[in-house]
Amino acid sequence: MLTIKEVIVVEGKTDVATLSNIIKAEFIITNGFEISDETIDLIKKVNETKGVILFLDPDGPGEKIRMKIMNKIPNLKHAFVNPKYAKKGKKLGVAETDKEHILEALENLVTLKEREISITYLDFYNLGLVGFPNTLEKRLKIEDYFRIGHGSAKTCLKRLNMLGVTLDELKEVLKTIWK
Repeated sequence: MLTIKEVIVVEGKTDVATLSNIIKAEFIITNGFEISDETIDLIKKVNETKGVILFLDPDGPGEKIRMKIMNKIPNLKHAFVNPKYAKKGKKLGVAETDKEHILEALENLVTLKEREISITYLDFYNLGLVGFPNTLEKRLKIEDYFRIGHGSAKTCLKRLNMLGVTLDELKEVLKTIWK
Protein backbone atom coordinates (compact mmCIF):
# COMPACT_ATOMS: atom_id res chain seq x y z
CA MET A 1 0.00 0.00 0.00
CA LEU A 2 1.33 3.40 -1.03
CA THR A 3 1.96 5.83 1.86
CA ILE A 4 1.37 9.53 1.19
CA LYS A 5 3.10 11.95 3.57
CA GLU A 6 0.94 14.95 2.65
CA VAL A 7 -2.65 15.32 3.81
CA ILE A 8 -5.18 14.73 1.04
CA VAL A 9 -8.17 17.05 0.73
CA VAL A 10 -11.28 15.36 -0.69
CA GLU A 11 -14.93 16.29 -0.98
CA GLY A 12 -16.60 13.57 1.05
CA LYS A 13 -16.56 10.39 3.12
CA THR A 14 -16.92 8.09 0.11
CA ASP A 15 -13.70 9.54 -1.32
CA VAL A 16 -11.92 8.75 1.96
CA ALA A 17 -13.34 5.21 1.97
CA THR A 18 -12.19 4.57 -1.62
CA LEU A 19 -8.74 6.07 -1.15
CA SER A 20 -8.17 4.32 2.20
CA ASN A 21 -8.45 0.97 0.42
CA ILE A 22 -5.62 1.98 -1.92
CA ILE A 23 -3.29 4.28 0.02
CA LYS A 24 -2.24 5.09 3.56
CA ALA A 25 -2.80 8.81 4.21
CA GLU A 26 -4.53 11.40 6.34
CA PHE A 27 -7.53 13.23 4.91
CA ILE A 28 -9.46 16.47 5.26
CA ILE A 29 -13.05 16.44 3.99
CA THR A 30 -14.45 19.66 2.51
CA ASN A 31 -18.09 18.54 2.70
CA GLY A 32 -18.59 19.83 -0.82
CA PHE A 33 -18.67 23.46 -1.90
CA GLU A 34 -19.91 24.62 1.48
CA ILE A 35 -16.35 24.33 2.80
CA SER A 36 -16.09 26.35 6.01
CA ASP A 37 -13.53 29.01 6.84
CA GLU A 38 -12.37 26.75 9.67
CA THR A 39 -11.65 23.95 7.19
CA ILE A 40 -9.76 26.33 4.92
CA ASP A 41 -7.73 27.53 7.94
CA LEU A 42 -6.96 23.90 8.81
CA ILE A 43 -5.84 23.18 5.23
CA LYS A 44 -3.59 26.26 5.37
CA LYS A 45 -1.96 25.18 8.66
CA VAL A 46 -1.49 21.60 7.48
CA ASN A 47 0.01 22.81 4.21
CA GLU A 48 2.64 24.76 6.16
CA THR A 49 3.69 21.68 8.16
CA LYS A 50 2.98 18.49 6.18
CA GLY A 51 1.87 19.66 2.76
CA VAL A 52 -1.52 19.21 1.11
CA ILE A 53 -2.76 17.48 -2.02
CA LEU A 54 -6.11 18.57 -3.45
CA PHE A 55 -7.79 15.48 -4.90
CA LEU A 56 -11.23 16.69 -5.89
CA ASP A 57 -13.88 15.40 -8.26
CA PRO A 58 -13.28 16.18 -11.96
CA ASP A 59 -16.55 18.09 -12.31
CA GLY A 60 -17.87 21.64 -11.97
CA PRO A 61 -18.38 21.56 -8.19
CA GLY A 62 -14.94 19.99 -7.68
CA GLU A 63 -13.38 22.75 -9.76
CA LYS A 64 -15.21 25.43 -7.75
CA ILE A 65 -13.94 23.93 -4.50
CA ARG A 66 -10.41 23.77 -5.92
CA MET A 67 -10.56 27.45 -6.93
CA LYS A 68 -12.04 28.50 -3.58
CA ILE A 69 -9.15 26.81 -1.75
CA MET A 70 -6.49 28.02 -4.20
CA ASN A 71 -7.67 31.61 -3.84
CA LYS A 72 -6.81 31.45 -0.13
CA ILE A 73 -3.83 29.06 -0.08
CA PRO A 74 -1.03 29.25 -2.69
CA ASN A 75 1.31 26.50 -3.91
CA LEU A 76 -0.79 23.43 -3.19
CA LYS A 77 -0.23 20.12 -4.91
CA HIS A 78 -3.02 18.82 -7.14
CA ALA A 79 -4.00 15.33 -8.20
CA PHE A 80 -6.26 15.15 -11.25
CA VAL A 81 -8.16 12.20 -12.66
CA ASN A 82 -9.52 12.23 -16.17
CA PRO A 83 -13.35 12.26 -16.05
CA LYS A 84 -13.52 9.30 -18.44
CA TYR A 85 -11.86 7.14 -15.74
CA ALA A 86 -13.91 8.57 -12.88
CA LYS A 87 -17.39 7.36 -13.81
CA LYS A 88 -19.62 4.63 -12.44
CA GLY A 89 -23.14 4.79 -13.77
CA LYS A 90 -24.31 8.38 -13.48
CA LYS A 91 -21.78 9.28 -10.75
CA LEU A 92 -18.54 11.10 -11.49
CA GLY A 93 -15.83 11.52 -8.89
CA VAL A 94 -12.75 10.36 -7.04
CA ALA A 95 -14.78 7.63 -5.30
CA GLU A 96 -15.78 6.24 -8.69
CA THR A 97 -12.19 6.07 -9.99
CA ASP A 98 -10.39 2.74 -10.22
CA LYS A 99 -7.17 2.00 -8.34
CA GLU A 100 -4.91 2.30 -11.39
CA HIS A 101 -6.02 5.84 -12.19
CA ILE A 102 -6.00 6.96 -8.57
CA LEU A 103 -2.38 5.83 -8.22
CA GLU A 104 -1.51 7.47 -11.56
CA ALA A 105 -3.01 10.78 -10.37
CA LEU A 106 -1.04 10.60 -7.09
CA GLU A 107 2.20 9.76 -8.91
CA ASN A 108 1.79 12.76 -11.23
CA LEU A 109 1.06 15.64 -8.91
CA VAL A 110 0.99 19.17 -10.27
CA THR A 111 1.78 22.37 -8.39
CA LEU A 112 -0.13 25.35 -9.74
CA LYS A 113 1.41 28.69 -8.87
CA GLU A 114 0.21 32.25 -9.08
CA ARG A 115 -0.85 32.89 -12.61
CA GLU A 116 1.60 34.53 -14.96
CA ILE A 117 0.23 35.01 -18.43
CA SER A 118 2.59 33.47 -20.97
CA ILE A 119 -0.08 31.98 -23.22
CA THR A 120 -3.10 34.03 -24.29
CA TYR A 121 -6.54 33.03 -25.50
CA LEU A 122 -5.51 34.32 -28.95
CA ASP A 123 -2.51 31.94 -28.82
CA PHE A 124 -4.94 29.12 -28.05
CA TYR A 125 -6.99 30.09 -31.11
CA ASN A 126 -3.92 30.35 -33.35
CA LEU A 127 -2.77 26.90 -32.20
CA GLY A 128 -6.18 25.41 -32.99
CA LEU A 129 -7.01 24.73 -29.33
CA VAL A 130 -10.24 26.73 -29.41
CA GLY A 131 -12.73 27.71 -32.11
CA PHE A 132 -12.26 24.78 -34.51
CA PRO A 133 -13.97 21.39 -34.95
CA ASN A 134 -11.26 19.23 -33.34
CA THR A 135 -10.23 21.62 -30.55
CA LEU A 136 -11.60 19.48 -27.73
CA GLU A 137 -9.62 16.46 -28.91
CA LYS A 138 -6.43 18.55 -29.02
CA ARG A 139 -7.03 20.06 -25.58
CA LEU A 140 -7.68 16.62 -24.09
CA LYS A 141 -4.26 15.51 -25.33
CA ILE A 142 -2.66 18.64 -23.85
CA GLU A 143 -4.47 18.11 -20.54
CA ASP A 144 -3.33 14.49 -20.42
CA TYR A 145 0.24 15.41 -21.33
CA PHE A 146 0.54 18.01 -18.56
CA ARG A 147 -1.76 16.03 -16.19
CA ILE A 148 -3.85 19.08 -15.38
CA GLY A 149 -7.29 17.50 -15.40
CA HIS A 150 -10.08 18.23 -17.81
CA GLY A 151 -11.85 21.54 -18.02
CA SER A 152 -13.07 24.15 -20.45
CA ALA A 153 -10.70 25.93 -22.83
CA LYS A 154 -10.39 28.77 -20.30
CA THR A 155 -9.60 26.32 -17.48
CA CYS A 156 -6.98 24.55 -19.59
CA LEU A 157 -5.39 27.90 -20.51
CA LYS A 158 -5.41 29.07 -16.89
CA ARG A 159 -3.79 25.84 -15.65
CA LEU A 160 -1.09 25.90 -18.33
CA ASN A 161 -0.24 29.47 -17.30
CA MET A 162 -0.24 28.47 -13.63
CA LEU A 163 2.19 25.67 -14.46
CA GLY A 164 4.42 28.22 -16.14
CA VAL A 165 4.21 26.57 -19.56
CA THR A 166 5.49 28.95 -22.24
CA LEU A 167 4.05 29.37 -25.71
CA ASP A 168 7.16 27.79 -27.23
CA GLU A 169 6.88 24.77 -24.89
CA LEU A 170 3.23 24.35 -25.81
CA LYS A 171 4.06 24.49 -29.53
CA GLU A 172 6.73 21.79 -29.07
CA VAL A 173 4.35 19.56 -27.13
CA LEU A 174 1.70 19.99 -29.81
CA LYS A 175 4.22 18.89 -32.47
CA THR A 176 4.93 15.66 -30.56
CA ILE A 177 1.41 14.70 -29.53
CA TRP A 178 -0.58 15.95 -32.51
CA LYS A 179 0.62 14.42 -35.72
